[in-house]
Amino acid sequence: DESSVAQTEGALRLGELRLATTSTLAAQLEGAFAWRPGRLEVKANSLRMRAWDCEGACPRIEEIRVSLWHWAEEESGGASGTTVARTEPMAIGRALEEGAVLDLGAQTFQLKLRRDADPRQLSLMLDVRTDKGEEHFGQRFGGAANLFGLFQAPGDEKTCASAKTAIGALEHFCQGRFAEMLSQIPAAERNRLLFLAIKRGNVDAVRALLAAEASVTALDYRGHTPLMVAAFADQPEIVRMLLEAGADPNFVARRSSEDAGDVALGLALTAGAMRSARVLLEKGADPKAMHDGSPMLNVAVGAELPEALALLVKAGADVNARATWGHQPTALMVAAGTGKSALITQLLELNADAAAADSEGHTARDYAATHKKREALERLKSFPGRCAMTGC
Repeated sequence: DESSVAQTEGALRLGELRLATTSTLAAQLEGAFAWRPGRLEVKANSLRMRAWDCEGACPRIEEIRVSLWHWAEEESGGASGTTVARTEPMAIGRALEEGAVLDLGAQTFQLKLRRDADPRQLSLMLDVRTDKGEEHFGQRFGGAANLFGLFQAPGDEKTCASAKTAIGALEHFCQGRFAEMLSQIPAAERNRLLFLAIKRGNVDAVRALLAAEASVTALDYRGHTPLMVAAFADQPEIVRMLLEAGADPNFVARRSSEDAGDVALGLALTAGAMRSARVLLEKGADPKAMHDGSPMLNVAVGAELPEALALLVKAGADVNARATWGHQPTALMVAAGTGKSALITQLLELNADAAAADSEGHTARDYAATHKKREALERLKSFPGRCAMTGC
């Protein structure tokens, strides 16, 4: 059968220009997509790349392309993917300069695929090959941008009538059929489907699962709750639904989990999911909580979210709170050590203490001087405080 989605189009963003925790390279495509049976066109209004902390020369961008993937959910909660289509590689041949943004401007990518391919089951990735290896950028930090998360087209009547499993009904947005099947499956399977529905951005399926008493306290293979998954995926409507169903906004991933110490607000900030972060704070998330040993302001600085700083302080976060790792730096020290001058200015305006010292007696000025962040150091020199380690 042909896909029930004959054609659709909308805005699209792949990747982030913020520093990813797993890579020193970042890339971002902003534009639009147009889906037609048998082809997908991606138009980039801008295609930008950036590198940090280069060891020796920064990466040289050799070529880029867009690929389309189908991801299958595994019993463990993970996912495995296969390539459905990819564009011809676009030769670039340009080197990056540390911290500077390389803007390749407007670009168009065309993908050919089977006419019966269903966009609700596919994901886009921006593939970048450099002289140092390959990087893949999706919705954020290597995640995939699910086309089915960009629109909520219902499944066609024929496809839904033939759906044999709840997962099949979920995948094809057969909402009525899916809801009917829930009473026939065990609680553990309903919980697994809840995580899957959240990742798919399927609001109606999440609503049906909550009505069928799927557990908001269930844990996935990483030790995350459904709320934590929704927050990281920046699904604010689903975040609100889960909180209203009784999800704990301050649940901390346990020590035995893969990501011990994580909390929903920290995951939202890490992903740049400001819409979800606002809902969490509105519904009781603690701005003073720690995320894997970091105060929320430190997380926001690491994710380069200037809009989050004032929001967190207004909600009650301590602008001078210290991390529990390393020499226990404050957010200002982290910003100074990474040379984020705009964040330094904002933190100082929020009354961050420039004279505060870490557990080794080093101030924010020391962090800037040690890492040779001259602009940051000059900004901090106008504020009181010693520079014990370097003398500045």
